[in-house]
Amino acid sequence: MPRAGLKQKAYREIRQRIVGGEFIPGTVLSESGLVELVGVSRTLVREALSCLEQEGLVRIIPKCGIAVKSLSVQEINALFEMRTILEPYVIRRYADRIPRDQLLSTWRAMERAYMESDAEEQYRLDAQLHRLIHESAANPYINRIMEQAVVENTRIRALMGTIPSRLKDSYEEHRSIVEALLAERCEDAAAAMEAHLRIAHQLALQKLL
Repeated sequence: MPRAGLKQKAYREIRQRIVGGEFIPGTVLSESGLVELVGVSRTLVREALSCLEQEGLVRIIPKCGIAVKSLSVQEINALFEMRTILEPYVIRRYADRIPRDQLLSTWRAMERAYMESDAEEQYRLDAQLHRLIHESAANPYINRIMEQAVVENTRIRALMGTIPSRLKDSYEEHRSIVEALLAERCEDAAAAMEAHLRIAHQLALQKLL
């Protein structure tokens, strides 16, 4: 495999373990361990870690090692403050750009996942729905910021684990958002999104504390 492909492989594999919760916030990683895990050279692992540091997923501490970036109360508050400002705004400003066929197919898949008690698929589709909404914004800066928010939210969810009662409540919250979007009631959809994010924020803080 070409060098660029090997670097990308290292980046993807380490990133997936961070985002998926295998490497939880605060975990200290060793270069030698990552070299063995990923199967590429130490130089390529370092380059991959440099990219992940730029994304805010790891901290490289000279002479100490690499730590998966922790999630503090301040960071969670900042994340949800930003999401509560931007996601309802995107709905109000760009709802007409959300592809209705994709919105409906994503929602139907979420319904199936909920009925089948498939928590992992429900979580995956949750992220897909939020991504579908924010990608409708004709603004690359919003898209970039919101994509990072989706990643951080996935890390928070991995820390929280599966909460059966939350799966049901989250399903109902997303249904309110989607039904309002499909009916072209943008203000109702934005308000439903704000309510959903407030609840998610409270639960994330409860888990951290």
